[in-house]
Amino acid sequence: MPCVVRNAGEKSVSAIHDAIRRAQAAAVTTGAAAIDGDVAPWLQKLFFRLPSWTRDLVFWRWLLRSPARIKRTMGTVVVTSTGMAAPGVLAWGIPLSIHPLAVGVGGIAERQTGDATREVLALTVVFDHAVTDGAPVGRFVHRLHELMTRADGLVDGVEHGVAVDPP
Repeated sequence: MPCVVRNAGEKSVSAIHDAIRRAQAAAVTTGAAAIDGDVAPWLQKLFFRLPSWTRDLVFWRWLLRSPARIKRTMGTVVVTSTGMAAPGVLAWGIPLSIHPLAVGVGGIAERQTGDATREVLALTVVFDHAVTDGAPVGRFVHRLHELMTRADGLVDGVEHGVAVDPP
């Protein structure tokens, strides 16, 4: 089920986590979507009940005509996770998306790095070069790596009952 988190850049890690957990806990009907953890409006539910040829013919043509409408309806970044399918296996996925930025979170596995064994997370970042130049994306990926390595945004190394070892 898709879960759209609006204004994630203005929210704390806790607020984003809570929105995702509310969406996970919500009763799901076939084809439902969630926006900030709340079940989506009736129009989205109707969309998922329409035959695929109707969605392709009417909705996608209407949606794709306006970048502002795309952002308002679907957000700007998609994050998908495939790592839970095979715990302990370091695997990558390549997300296909019409979003300007797509992040695929793969598996976490232990790897030998120098003298120590560390957990390594596989991430795939796919971006639309027509929207964003490669240099800003490179800086974004570098900064994301720094923040994740430091567990930045987690309070005192613990967030929602998950202990985090400092690097």
